[in-house]
Amino acid sequence: MEKESQGPDEQQSAKALAYLKGEMSEPERDIFEQMLTESEALREEVVRSRQILDSIDATRDDAVVRIVNDQITQAITRGASDIHLVPQRRSVMVSCRIDGYLQEVSTLAKEHQQAVIDRWKLMADMNLAERSLPQDGRIPLKHNKADYDLRVSILPTLYGERLTARILSEGGVLLGFDHLRLSPAPLAALKRLSRLGAGLILTTGQTGVGKTTLLYSLLQEIRTSGRGGQNILTIEDPVEFGFDLGISQTGVNRRMGLTYAAALRGMLRSDPDVILCAEMRDLETAELTAEIALTGHLILSALHTTSALGAIQRLRDIGIENFLIADIVAGLIGQRLVRRIDTGETEEYEPDTEELERAGLTKADGPFLRGVPSDSNGGTGFKGRIPLVEVVEVTPVLRRLIAERASDEALWRAAFAKNAGSLRDDARSRVRAGLTTVEEVNWALFDYPDW
Repeated sequence: MEKESQGPDEQQSAKALAYLKGEMSEPERDIFEQMLTESEALREEVVRSRQILDSIDATRDDAVVRIVNDQITQAITRGASDIHLVPQRRSVMVSCRIDGYLQEVSTLAKEHQQAVIDRWKLMADMNLAERSLPQDGRIPLKHNKADYDLRVSILPTLYGERLTARILSEGGVLLGFDHLRLSPAPLAALKRLSRLGAGLILTTGQTGVGKTTLLYSLLQEIRTSGRGGQNILTIEDPVEFGFDLGISQTGVNRRMGLTYAAALRGMLRSDPDVILCAEMRDLETAELTAEIALTGHLILSALHTTSALGAIQRLRDIGIENFLIADIVAGLIGQRLVRRIDTGETEEYEPDTEELERAGLTKADGPFLRGVPSDSNGGTGFKGRIPLVEVVEVTPVLRRLIAERASDEALWRAAFAKNAGSLRDDARSRVRAGLTTVEEVNWALFDYPDW
């Protein structure tokens, strides 16, 4: 295949770089220098190219390389999910998100700011000359024989470019229900959902609560549930982790016209049994998802709502009719994450009465435990996180209420009033088991509907 020809701007940039690097022959150099006297735009391009070369030289400085490598190594060692470089007036704050909370880990001198940011940009294959617009990139790397993928985002701010790097590790995320540390009731319900042959299963929650991990684990359960071979396809933005299990994964590429909707249309011609559509944000995708669910396929997806039953109203808001929602929805999953008490050393404590009331607990539910702050848990008393999960298996009663456009409160009472099983119920069971604290579950459920 022939290489695409460069546009005028790219040709000009390439010539400017070749000139500055001394890679032109003498006749070419004479012609280029004559062009420089005649073109202000070309002179500006040479200045810009010189700045790029200077930036590249700075990023290769041993001290800068060491700073960035240390930032990555320390974050991975601490078990961080994200690295943040936040420029301020006189310094750069370096923080890591650990167990869902940002913790400041160091301060970077202002004079190193741009060189360090440029080093990250160079590693992530970003445009070093662009400092006024957001950019995204990725850095594949190996650390202690494990493969990592850093998703890097640059955002211009008042005091310079801010960097966020999401740390993804296929080996660091254990997929499958056995690794999720679920309570017995939601685990049993999820296994029942995995045996469904058709319909729509939605997982809900805020960003970063483990929706993707749970969906992948659900796919694992479907694949190994003993029903025979399943043709499983996914469309994701981006593909978070690669499977080597006969599951075909496709990543969204909007520049090429490969949207969620376009991928779903193609998948319908690929004889699917199960489809994972990572998100539903628009009517076209939602309608295609409904069509797939109606035609004898099982489809999994995610929505950003505060509770499992909140997904019904979100589908209505997107534009799906109530009768269709009632027909297609087979299961709804709500999720949160809470920090787990560091079980290395615990102590009993007495929560505030108001905190107990908010959690729906009394002193009789004690004794209540918390972790003892130490160096091993970063002084927090917590180490790792565990999920809070609610699972709604859609019954004929719920289908009727959905079709009749019943309120969220009426749906909640039909789903949980008799059998319990809400996120608050799971939270209380986790506190009683000594796995987390009253304050932690109250914080995690601050916006959960209070019916």
